[in-house]
Amino acid sequence: MKIFYIFTFFFLLFSLLIAFDITEIRQSENYISGYGEAETFEEADQKALLNLISQISTNVKADFTDIYVETDGSLEEFSRRQVNTYSNIMLQNAKSKVDETSKAGKIIVLRYIQKEDLEMIFQERKKKILDYTSNAIKAEDDLRIGDALRYYYAAFMLLRSHPENNSLSYCFDKHNQQTLITALPDRMGSIFSTLKFKREKEYYYEDERRRLIYLTLFYKSKKVQNLDFSYYTGDTWSRNITVKDGIGVMEFFDDYATESKDLDLKIEYQYYNQRNFDAELRTVMEDTYRPVFPTSRIKVYTDNQIERTYNNITTPEIDIQPTDESYAESKYDDILQDVIRAISQKDYDDLADKFTVKGYDNFQKIIAYGNASLINEEVRLYSTNFRDKTIIRPLPMLFSFPDNDRQFIEKLAFIFDKEGKIDAVTFTLSENAINDILDHSERWGTLENKYQIIQFMEYYKTAYCLKDIDFIEKVFADNALIIVGVVLKEDRPIENMYKNLGDRIEYIRLDKRNYIERLKTVFSSNQYVNIHFEDNEVKKLLGNDENKDTKIYSIQIAQNYYSSNYADKGYLYLMMDLSDDENPRIYVRTWQPEKRSDDEVFKIQDFINY
Repeated sequence: MKIFYIFTFFFLLFSLLIAFDITEIRQSENYISGYGEAETFEEADQKALLNLISQISTNVKADFTDIYVETDGSLEEFSRRQVNTYSNIMLQNAKSKVDETSKAGKIIVLRYIQKEDLEMIFQERKKKILDYTSNAIKAEDDLRIGDALRYYYAAFMLLRSHPENNSLSYCFDKHNQQTLITALPDRMGSIFSTLKFKREKEYYYEDERRRLIYLTLFYKSKKVQNLDFSYYTGDTWSRNITVKDGIGVMEFFDDYATESKDLDLKIEYQYYNQRNFDAELRTVMEDTYRPVFPTSRIKVYTDNQIERTYNNITTPEIDIQPTDESYAESKYDDILQDVIRAISQKDYDDLADKFTVKGYDNFQKIIAYGNASLINEEVRLYSTNFRDKTIIRPLPMLFSFPDNDRQFIEKLAFIFDKEGKIDAVTFTLSENAINDILDHSERWGTLENKYQIIQFMEYYKTAYCLKDIDFIEKVFADNALIIVGVVLKEDRPIENMYKNLGDRIEYIRLDKRNYIERLKTVFSSNQYVNIHFEDNEVKKLLGNDENKDTKIYSIQIAQNYYSSNYADKGYLYLMMDLSDDENPRIYVRTWQPEKRSDDEVFKIQDFINY
């Protein structure tokens, strides 16, 4: 009996201590808390979290007054929606306590967070807003206008959910500090008003009652590197058209195609279908009001001075500009003219003898990728001699996928062997990416070294687009170090190749075979895969006295990944050994959805012992 009383005493004491602890937390100015009561812990916990969000929104309600727009709701509801976009993060940070004095059949849960922790959560979103703004400015400078609009809008959406929305500022240049709540929409509006759409050519297929219109897009008198827009077809809006290197193509059918008309365009800036790039942004875009920009609607008027071609379209004549004196013009002109004619007429029966066996197989896969069609404009190509090969680029083509809302303009490079046959066809890097590599000094690498990197990256891009598992499996070293997302996957280490990365990386094992199996699953479940590279930074590992001629390079590159059921954006890092021309090897591949806390992506110093 004595033991029973002792046990009862300590149980009551423990219950009183917990009750006091919960009461103290609820009354403390250092915490914000939410209270939930239900028959199960899960229900009580969910109610407590919702109540916590409600309490937080009450605390910060006044901060949203200036951006609140009266609709059917109220300022309280507007504030709650904005704070609710932090719910997943708060779920991870908010602690919980169960009130042991709960009534029979009822469970009471307290969810609470220190105000200091809440400020840290807000600070993390503030950093992301500033990062998006910084990325937008760089993209705008690089004429990647589609990326700039996407980043500006993402920053604007996140800013509207932040308590400092009315005061957060950014230094756009040394003497231009601006509050973002006005600067972000102003910069987007400036882009819309500065874009220029020039109608170049029109082609009308009378038998098909089909009209093609080609636009060149300029921003501040320079060709736009990328942009997405849709246009009114006469009865509905088209799918998004992706502009690349200034080229945009529109297609009209039936009655709306019989005569040239003014064009109604909508510039894409929300990129709602790509919201999976960022989980926080996805929540904000799905759960809060998305502002619209009427100035994104643009009209392009009919120009009676443009060149119009009717009935059957003749195959355009090619113009190949050699980049050095060793180019044998007649050797390749006729071959490429035959290839372009075959693409235009979609008749490939007599082409096989222009290719090697491998090259023709490669060409057929390219043509089968997304209902390929030739862009009928003046075709100006450039030749480059690289070792015993001649590379001629870039032939622009349109790839569309009827079951999806995507069209891509990709440019092709034709690689001729020393016998004068086409040995490979690849998708090209953008002009900016190529120039970034070529602009390095001679000390960094010879012109041959630079073209070797360009060719390797174009093979890499093409292999993923064409789902070429054989190439990918061959190019990855058996002991490659692979990082997927923010988790490090490690095969056996290469001697003197990897430094200690520190405890900021979580190590798990995923060998090359498992990585390839993952890719096979991704490829088989998607109608198409397309990757688009943005800015890149290439570095060479300088050899020591014993290994002066090393050809180990690293490339950091921002990668946009599109497939029929998924899209994301992240940062790709490759470290590759190009010493063996015929057998290049990737020793490190990392992909991370966002930069690290130090505003960096993985770099060569993380992996190399000098």
